[in-house]
Amino acid sequence: MALVSFNSASITVDITGGVSLSPIPSIAITPYIKYLEATGAVKDQNVNGSVTPVNFDFAPATGQGYYIEQLTFSIDDGGTSPPNAYGGIAGGLTNGVQIILHVSGVDYEIINLKNNSDILVTFSESIQVAGGSFLNFSKGFAGKISFATNITLNGTNGDYIRMRVRDNLTSIDFQRAAVQVFQVLPEA
Repeated sequence: MALVSFNSASITVDITGGVSLSPIPSIAITPYIKYLEATGAVKDQNVNGSVTPVNFDFAPATGQGYYIEQLTFSIDDGGTSPPNAYGGIAGGLTNGVQIILHVSGVDYEIINLKNNSDILVTFSESIQVAGGSFLNFSKGFAGKISFATNITLNGTNGDYIRMRVRDNLTSIDFQRAAVQVFQVLPEA
């Protein structure tokens, strides 16, 4: 009897010509794009966080684990947008938009975005959308942070990734962030 394995099945062939096919157990890995959301599934980050900061999170549920491969960010603002502004907010932000990784009870600030220069330096592999005046030559911006090593978020530990808006962004036309994750079952 010979055993041949490939992908997610095994084939058993006996010398009399009988063939049977049986599945091989495997870990389920499912890719997702998940928006960072505030309470009530709010994705749009053009909010006023100047008095009370507004948190936009992605957090796995208890019993789930995720690998984060990248964080994407997009902003759209038709105002005049020099490097020292934030979108079209002249002079940039006072407190900023923090990107925070919370792992095993500890907060790690990845960066605090305060102006367009911070956005361009932080989010590589960017796309700028022509047709307006964001950064004086385009209307919008989309970029990503790719992590060299996937970040593991464990729901049982209360881990999350967060963007915390700490200024008034209501004059921005549009701002959102999302993560590309792979859910690993059982928990990572």
